[in-house]
Amino acid sequence: MLPEQPLTTLLESYVFDVSTKFINRASPHNQALLINLFNTIGKHSSDNNEDTALPINLIGGMPIDSPFSDLQQQWQEALSKPVVRKKGLDEATKEIIHKAIAANQRQIEITLQHMRTMGVLIAKVKDVAHTTPFQARLLSHYRTVQEHYISYLTQLKAFQKRKLDLLSQ
Repeated sequence: MLPEQPLTTLLESYVFDVSTKFINRASPHNQALLINLFNTIGKHSSDNNEDTALPINLIGGMPIDSPFSDLQQQWQEALSKPVVRKKGLDEATKEIIHKAIAANQRQIEITLQHMRTMGVLIAKVKDVAHTTPFQARLLSHYRTVQEHYISYLTQLKAFQKRKLDLLSQ
């Protein structure tokens, strides 16, 4: 059985464990604020508004630093360093974009071929001397399909432009 510890020691240990778990989930800015708050727990102001002395280690007689002082210093150092962002894309990403551009170009060519086919079909239906209701519906259908291909081609070209713009950055 463990020797019984004073309630203050158990309470400090509990607060330290809980605060460590909570602080790890906070944003870097909030972590610094929480660490500062934790460092003030248990400190009392005297009449002249000065903090009391650090607690004394009963075994060594040396002042005990807050368990978060090292962590706070590490975070302050990490946050003071500028974030370096790489400009441009890595080679694997460029390769994927090139493949997407090539596939998109094939889709553009296929769509253009379909549009030419629809143009030929529309011309054939128009060349018929007598127009029946069936031919009118067929002509309307072909024009609707042709409009769909025009819209699709516009989307493909916009996609192609976005991918090319990515590569040029």
